[in-house]
Amino acid sequence: MHYAKAVCFGDSEMASAILHTGLRWKHRQFSQKVKGYDVNVWKGVQSTVLFFGNLTRFVARYDDAMLLASTGDCPLYDVGGSLLWGIGVGEPRAREMWLLGEPFEGENLQGQALERVRCCIRELLYRGLIARSPVSVC
Repeated sequence: MHYAKAVCFGDSEMASAILHTGLRWKHRQFSQKVKGYDVNVWKGVQSTVLFFGNLTRFVARYDDAMLLASTGDCPLYDVGGSLLWGIGVGEPRAREMWLLGEPFEGENLQGQALERVRCCIRELLYRGLIARSPVSVC
């Protein structure tokens, strides 16, 4: 996501920095420094980037694909605390709100993307297009 943001705005320096660090918190720092960032442009593409990023992840990881597919048709929520990507609260509070029937305030873009990916993953699994990778024994 952070890499795609840098690429979207043509900031090859930040894109390279993001690719060359394995620290997730650094990815966020770098993406906040992307040159040429335009919030309106990003709002137009962020959900698509999020969808394809998640789809790529789940297609490449059979066990994760099976786990996502097994969630049935229930709504999915990101409980990382972000009002944009998630529902704006952490897991303990989200569970409490769910049980009390309280509405969530966040946009939950990650949850929505995962629900769309889940539909695609189910179809790909049904067609046999996602398969368990052979295990390498060294």
